[in-house]
Amino acid sequence: MLADMGHDVVLAEDGLEALLTYHALRGELCLAVMDVLMPRMDGIAATQVMKAADPLFRVILMSGQAPPAAQADAFITKPFSRQAFVETVERVLGTAAPEERQLPGTASS
Repeated sequence: MLADMGHDVVLAEDGLEALLTYHALRGELCLAVMDVLMPRMDGIAATQVMKAADPLFRVILMSGQAPPAAQADAFITKPFSRQAFVETVERVLGTAAPEERQLPGTASS
């Protein structure tokens, strides 16, 4: 889906590989999308290390369970629709229209 949105995509098999890829391509990546549950290192631990290195790096976590207490910029519950995923990515990257970036319950000024 990210490639369909015009983004370059780098895949990782698990959280440890995601973290190694993050460090190898630091400065070239703008977003990590990870599952909470992964082998070798889970998405929560990988997010913590990425955010410690760069608090502005954006992370979207996903899971079929309740949202974890993590430093992720967004959480999306599986299964999710293509539209929900696209909207989440656009909001996190700041590419959504201003009215789509508002938090629920807030009004535009």
